[in-house]
Order: sequence, then C-alpha cells, then structure tokens
Amino acid sequence: MILLKHKGDVLSKIYSKLEKKDVFVQYLVSLCGSESPKCRQFAMYVFEILSEMHLSSEELSGAKKDFMGIFERALQDTEVNVRVAALKAISAFMSGLDDSSVALEFATVLPMLLDVIVEALHKDEDQGRQALESLGELTSAHPECWKASTTKLLSVTS
Repeated sequence: MILLKHKGDVLSKIYSKLEKKDVFVQYLVSLCGSESPKCRQFAMYVFEILSEMHLSSEELSGAKKDFMGIFERALQDTEVNVRVAALKAISAFMSGLDDSSVALEFATVLPMLLDVIVEALHKDEDQGRQALESLGELTSAHPECWKASTTKLLSVTS
C-alpha cells in the first residue's frame, strides 16, 4: 500500500499540472468497481489526496453528488481497509468544502462513518486511530454536521 500511496501522490500531481483532473477522477471511479480490495482502497486514498490538495472548494461542491455515490458504495465495501479509506476520503472532501450547507448534505453518511470507526478500532488500533484523527479534522471543519448524531458521536469518541 505504501507504493500505491506514493503512486497516487505522483499521479495526482501530474494530472493536476496537466489540468486533466476530470480524466483522473474517471479512472478512479473505474477503480472503485475493481475486484481487488487494494485497487478500491487506492482509489479512496487518491480521492482523499485530490480533496485535500488539488480540488478547490468550488470543484468539490460541483462534484458532490458524484462523490457522494462513490463514498456511499465504499462505506458498504466488504473490506474494512476500504471502508476506513473511504472515511478518510469523506473527511478530506467535507473538510475541503467552504460552504457548510453543502457539507451538511453529507450528514446522512455520518452514522456510517461512526460505525466504521468502531469496527476499525476493534480490528486494528492503528487504523482506528487514523479514522479518529480524520473524524477530528472533519469536526474541526464543520462541527454543525454532527447535530443529528451527537449521542452516537459522544459514545464513539468516549
């Protein structure tokens, strides 16, 4: 996975410099349907990098419906690693949004994120810690998104 992450970093930079991010995103969408869990995890990692580094808030807002579908499917993946990668991608995506009303549209997936954190903590402490860190970043960027899930949020974080 370390090599794949490095590859994702490099490819993100190349496609951004070439101003062909849309072509790269289409490629990543195709990877999300791969039979290989590593390919699906790689796609989520690159979505995270794109959201953090290469896509503006306007680009993220414009692609919100497409990303929402991709993220929802990844959160229901059979592999925990893919679900944790999706959680991190969603956190980066939402944190990259300047408009809180757009971020609130993702509130429906927040309970699923909390379930992924609990599962990740049970399976692998390191992954669980990374998931909690992503949750912290998301909460810092848009704390109002947790209004409907405060009880579950407090339960998971405690």
